[in-house]
Amino acid sequence: NFRQEVIPSLSGTNTGLSLNHNYWKYKTTSHEFTYNPSMPNIKYLMGTANNIIETSSSITAPTHSYEFRLANSTSVSDQMGSGGTATYEGGSVSTSSNGVVLDNDYSSNLNTGPKYVNITPPSVVDGTYSYELYLKVLQVGAWSHLANIHHGSGELWTAGDGTNIRISAHDTQEITSSVTHAVDVYHIVLTVTKNGSAIAYVTKGTDATVTNSITLTTQAGALSPNSWNLGRRAGSHQNAYSNVEVYYTRWWNNHALSASEVA
Repeated sequence: NFRQEVIPSLSGTNTGLSLNHNYWKYKTTSHEFTYNPSMPNIKYLMGTANNIIETSSSITAPTHSYEFRLANSTSVSDQMGSGGTATYEGGSVSTSSNGVVLDNDYSSNLNTGPKYVNITPPSVVDGTYSYELYLKVLQVGAWSHLANIHHGSGELWTAGDGTNIRISAHDTQEITSSVTHAVDVYHIVLTVTKNGSAIAYVTKGTDATVTNSITLTTQAGALSPNSWNLGRRAGSHQNAYSNVEVYYTRWWNNHALSASEVA
């Protein structure tokens, strides 16, 4: 589903051009650029000097975007300029090829981890939002949390139950994806529309994207999350660590991505 595009000339020596789920990554000696070939009309140019995301007028720019395919041992900043930070905890590090590595061993106690990413929490204006996660599962464990956003007494989470990928759209209202939980790369997008549906788009490896949805019986209003973690259950729980590599995550406040935007 990709057409060849002319990549703009960049300073530095080209050291590789690779495709990472909808995005061409162009590496130079000093920079990395991601370019989506389905977006010919560039409108937005956001990011840091070492990692720039380009989006177009046909796709709404995210409210928050955290790219982990950089060599770092402390943290990365929100590419959208919000001032948010994703801090590496428990000795986590990231590389340009593996993203942030949260290699918690399931043979040990998954309630102690210790590796996870602690991100400045997003906000939910009025119950409509979208969430994107691109990662690789390194080891399958029952109810390992891939991502978790905690708010008050509730939580929004993405997890593997040992059999399938499962996603909470609003506390206990969850989507059980028909995509199996295995050692593989996953691209996961959740869109939630207030007074409408919650839709999960899950792509496993090179398989076709699978769509599952539910109609929310209780609508979320404005939420003020107090924690956002990757690789474990957040809030007061602080358990259910996972063994994963996370490449990036993005959040859209007050926007439900359409199927064409997800594709």
